[in-house]
Amino acid sequence: SIFDMRVLHVTRSINRSEGGPARSVQGLVAALNGVGVEAWLLALNRGPRPWVDGIEHFSDSEPFENVVICLKPQIVHLHGLWDIPTHRCAVICRRWGIPYVISPRGMLDPWPLSVKKWKKRIGMFLYQKRDLKCASAFHATAETEAQHIRAQGLKQPIIVSPNGVDIPAVMIDNRVNAMIQEMAMRLEQQGMNLETYLQYAGTDLNKIREDYRETAEKNVKT
Repeated sequence: SIFDMRVLHVTRSINRSEGGPARSVQGLVAALNGVGVEAWLLALNRGPRPWVDGIEHFSDSEPFENVVICLKPQIVHLHGLWDIPTHRCAVICRRWGIPYVISPRGMLDPWPLSVKKWKKRIGMFLYQKRDLKCASAFHATAETEAQHIRAQGLKQPIIVSPNGVDIPAVMIDNRVNAMIQEMAMRLEQQGMNLETYLQYAGTDLNKIREDYRETAEKNVKT
């Protein structure tokens, strides 16, 4: 069962200056923890503590191999390419026979590949190609990214899954308010106001809000 798995996510840094990946990697780990998966996050560079809620296991002070020996993960998820410390993680995974997934984070798209092109071609020849070929699978956030991964001649499975987003609570609250207003209008059409209905039903507005909240959240997400 996936819920019995121990997964180690590895990223260069969760410093806010790293941009979107710093947040989305944390969000992925937090989401896995939220559904009962034992997900760990290792930042290869020292920096801030996790700033996304829901991360239960984090380290930025231990070498990757020490973490692997102590943690014994069933799978390692590497985020990003070209970074030598991340490459060393892939080497250690192969040494210990641990399957690893790579999220290229858009780094195999044509434009990023054109930046410092010759340096990346050398890196691809020296180490990056083998790391990619030995991955058990890839994670892409869009079909176009999956196509760019395939363009490198890679045949492994590709999981296409967008980065998750947190729905602001105010959006859900606004939807609940709209649902209550719609309910009040329907009651008025039947000759009854909302206050009278609440008294008749033996409930209150807070209970109605609570009952509507799950539906409102689903509506906002879709």
